[in-house]
Amino acid sequence: MTSATKAVYKFIMQDFLRMSSTSTEPLFSPLDFSLSFSSIVTVAAHQFIVPCPGVSFTPFHAGHVLGACMYLIDIAGLKVLYTGDYSREDDRHLVQAQVPSIRPDVLIVESTYGVQKHEALRGREQRFVDLVTAVVKRGGHVLLPSFALGRAQEILLILEEHWSKNPDLHSVPIYYVSSLAKKCMADIQNSPDEIVSLKGSTVPRRLAVEVISFSAHVDGEQNLEFIKQVKAQHIILMHGEAKAMFSLKSKLEQQYAGNEEGIQVHAPHNTENLKLTFRGDRIAKAIGRIAERKVAENATLQGLLLSKDYTFTLLDPRDLAEFTGLSTSVVVQTQRVAISVSLDLVKWHLEGFFGSVVDGIDADHVRTLRVMGTVDVKHTREDELMLEWESSVTTDMIADSTLALILGIESSPASVKLTMSSHSHHTHADEEDEELMQQIRCEHIAA
Repeated sequence: MTSATKAVYKFIMQDFLRMSSTSTEPLFSPLDFSLSFSSIVTVAAHQFIVPCPGVSFTPFHAGHVLGACMYLIDIAGLKVLYTGDYSREDDRHLVQAQVPSIRPDVLIVESTYGVQKHEALRGREQRFVDLVTAVVKRGGHVLLPSFALGRAQEILLILEEHWSKNPDLHSVPIYYVSSLAKKCMADIQNSPDEIVSLKGSTVPRRLAVEVISFSAHVDGEQNLEFIKQVKAQHIILMHGEAKAMFSLKSKLEQQYAGNEEGIQVHAPHNTENLKLTFRGDRIAKAIGRIAERKVAENATLQGLLLSKDYTFTLLDPRDLAEFTGLSTSVVVQTQRVAISVSLDLVKWHLEGFFGSVVDGIDADHVRTLRVMGTVDVKHTREDELMLEWESSVTTDMIADSTLALILGIESSPASVKLTMSSHSHHTHADEEDEELMQQIRCEHIAA
């Protein structure tokens, strides 16, 4: 909880212990409260908290009462925003609830007022101070039942501001007695025609009752607008009586009927299990060389995709050691093949199948044919070739094709015909060579 909530929690729990001290079966003891208070870990709004791998949460201001927060929870990439009670009105001692910049998959939101709309805040305040002023100026007294946490402070601030602007009211005292708030609330709501005096006799009630709501909850209009801005795929309504909750659910279903994003509205009963399905999208964070590239929209990126604690990271293999402490290794494969034909004939077949083949000398002064820039065919001995390549899905396929081609050279009719034609001076030699090349391609494709 926040530091403000911890401070308020202390006062409320101490007051609860005092009031329940006469009960035969109190809910908890002073020791229970002391142990709970010492176990509290405070957090701040916008603080990113990771209680365990794969789970994180971030508090956001919720308005409502001092210290109240809503929480954006991330569980293995699934984001849930839990509002609790919240308010979207700025008042004198609280900021309004914030809309997180991150779109959650699930929104769990209160439905206290259903679709009901509050009177405008400034209009409520003005009506309130006008009524208070009218009563005290005619010599009357004003009883204001309110919740001890939040609303009482707000009402006192409204009165303080009004009193400071009206010197003629400075002689009128304002008292706040929290222990009487609940009793006063019950008496006024019942609105009896007669009341019992301190002497025990009944006297006619000369009491005007006015109801002005300073609720710390969003009304229907504010709630609908907040839900619209959050844009969650699943909206779960809670904290509301059935009538209010289902009126809001009906309004939301009308609003999102036929939407392309598949937004669904739920109003589960208490203890009801709710099963949800979600989009399969996953987001990977690009770092290192990949993050430095200028990438066009919808472009395809290649790299290593790392998964840790349900988060994904995309990086260039060359950055692996720097960002993860891991190291890369290269598997170099070799294959030796016995041959009885010349390397030039092998080269001719390779060119016929793969196209251009680079003919050169390696560091050990061995004649080498490089196929498609990845597989080296080395003439290590007069009757032997050695294939060498760095293993990967692609290079392994090229190496397999190269090996299959070499193994078939000696039995290929094209090789025999080529060997015989090399001793001929026929004027159509070029045409015959082209026919041989086509025959080689067909033979290996069929193989």
